[in-house]
Amino acid sequence: MKYLFTGGGTAGHITPALAVAEVLRETEDDAEILFVGREGGAENERVRALGYKVRELPVAGFERRFTMKNVKAILTLCRGLGTAGRILDEERPAVILGTGGYVSYPILHVGARRGISVFLHESNAAPGLAARRLAARCEAVLLGVPGSEGAFPASVHTEVVGNPVRRGFCERSKKEEKRRLGIPPDRLMILSFGGSLGSERMNELLLSFLAEDSSEQKKILHIHATGERYFSSLPEKYKRFTKGGGNCRILPYIDDMPRLMRAADIVISRAGAMTLSELAVAECAAILIPSPNVTENHQYKNAKHLSDAGAAILIEETELSEKSLTDAVRLLETDAARRLSMSRAIARFAMPGAAEKIAKILKSAAAGEKSR
Repeated sequence: MKYLFTGGGTAGHITPALAVAEVLRETEDDAEILFVGREGGAENERVRALGYKVRELPVAGFERRFTMKNVKAILTLCRGLGTAGRILDEERPAVILGTGGYVSYPILHVGARRGISVFLHESNAAPGLAARRLAARCEAVLLGVPGSEGAFPASVHTEVVGNPVRRGFCERSKKEEKRRLGIPPDRLMILSFGGSLGSERMNELLLSFLAEDSSEQKKILHIHATGERYFSSLPEKYKRFTKGGGNCRILPYIDDMPRLMRAADIVISRAGAMTLSELAVAECAAILIPSPNVTENHQYKNAKHLSDAGAAILIEETELSEKSLTDAVRLLETDAARRLSMSRAIARFAMPGAAEKIAKILKSAAAGEKSR
């Protein structure tokens, strides 16, 4: 049976698809899995590296107001619809799952018109424009956040399944993962990143914090990912941290996020829906800095929900400074009881088994069973 996954642009669109594909590959001997990503997307190479076939199609984002960029985006969409049709003609999948990003639209749109079972997974409480436009064409919209059903018309079939995370996030305890990574149990590990694409503002402060503070704290291991586009222009004074050794490391991208996040005592990150699902499953004490550049400010809402429950520390980007960051890190560094309390609180937001639930839904659809 052939399953087609489509999504891209950020890790938040790719990781849920990979989690479901992992389950299908392990539980169905004859499963064929194809990914369709955006043309030239860096994430496509990471998917290929895991042994999956990837095809690409042209896509471009739309502005929420009329600009000449939107004219170009419409022309690109027309090309993308044509490419989507050719891919479906050649690959003939039994079922399609879209996990977000503009690249999902052409494949799901054309697939639905051709009578293929199409599903959409929406990880955020506030769905994007493409999700709302596609929902009525889908056999079901699979939701990552309880309570988000109201974002869609009553005629749309929705099902809350949670956000699928890779198994590595929950396979071993923090103590076991530290041991596997060669980190002494008494050494505090800090993991920081600004999302899969990186964040200029977070890099600015975290690199300074890492160089001036973490590097002096020998009982700390601090790993920071800049995002690939920022890594190539890293200032000279930070390049010594890219070579390994010591207690501070700077990477362009974290390829083995499950192991590192599971081992981390403190995580400093953005507040995308998939990141928060991973933090919950990995039971991490987290400092969340929501991106202000997202639709309907949904990252702030995500982070506020956790901070109100004592499950994270929230720092808005407008309040982010060397002092606010240092104060938050110091609080968690010196208070093991606070870290434990936060890790237990965030664990209550985990929805394990989401990947298995989605895989089961896709298998049923591929076998000709309708989800409603």
